[in-house]
Amino acid sequence: MVQTIVRHALALGLAHHLEWTNPSTRSPAVIDLSRLLGQGPFHPGLSLPDNFRNPNAVKMKVSNLIWHYTDGEHGLKQGAAQDLALIHLYRSDPALVLSLAHDLHSVIEQSFGDAALLPWIQE
Repeated sequence: MVQTIVRHALALGLAHHLEWTNPSTRSPAVIDLSRLLGQGPFHPGLSLPDNFRNPNAVKMKVSNLIWHYTDGEHGLKQGAAQDLALIHLYRSDPALVLSLAHDLHSVIEQSFGDAALLPWIQE
């Protein structure tokens, strides 16, 4: 559950950073978030496949959020109900959601030393 919250909050932070435009799997921010989410500290004791949370998966999650945010004009339609709920939360209080993303960045930096992978979250 915690991993899901972290993943969604960081994906929403990335969508905001990208100004709600469709991401590319080659975008440095997508690649960096993919690398971070696939690291062991988020999944202790698990042996993860190489494609776990790969850039395509990150792109799809961000695109799902963008689809909900733009009312279906951009992104991918296959978003989950939790994506829509997160967009509603963002719309009701963007500062709160972005603050959560910043706080997660701090926890990652203090705990894992990998915050440099997400320089866009500090903006």
